[in-house]
Amino acid sequence: MAAPRYPTREEIAAGAEPITAVPRSPLLTLMTSGAGHILDKACVYCADFSFISWEASRLRGIPYQPSLLLTTTGRKSGRPRTVVLPYVRDGARYIVVGSNAGRAHNPQWVENARVNSACRIRVKKRDSAALASIPEGDARDALIDIVAHTRPHIHNYDAHAKRHGRRLELVVLTPEASTEARQ
Repeated sequence: MAAPRYPTREEIAAGAEPITAVPRSPLLTLMTSGAGHILDKACVYCADFSFISWEASRLRGIPYQPSLLLTTTGRKSGRPRTVVLPYVRDGARYIVVGSNAGRAHNPQWVENARVNSACRIRVKKRDSAALASIPEGDARDALIDIVAHTRPHIHNYDAHAKRHGRRLELVVLTPEASTEARQ
């Protein structure tokens, strides 16, 4: 199966249609089930490897995207909620994308981070407290360009989100040690 060719930002701005299908495979379908998400979290926790990220990267024809565990506080329940997310490194910060495969609504973890910026991350088998922020305007555009270097399909997801009347959220995770070092 050939990797899909995603339109660039310029092609989308010129009127190109975004690709509607997210690549699927039997392994990705299995891993994105309830039990698959539990297994993927355990793999990232113990081995710093996400089968979901690996398979999604393979299907898109891009290099494996390393993943982290993000734990936010549920805005309604007050309980910890942990998700596996591919990330892009930007200095000491981690950029994660609230794509939700371009669906009509943000993933729940984005809304949790918007309400309470205090979170925990686990990257490369190391846990740390972090602060989540959702950039706006030019800062957001600059981060999309950083993400696009390793995840060219970001513009495709951004176009899908716009079709649904929402903005593709980027969330910047800054480990507390980094915030302390700047003060």
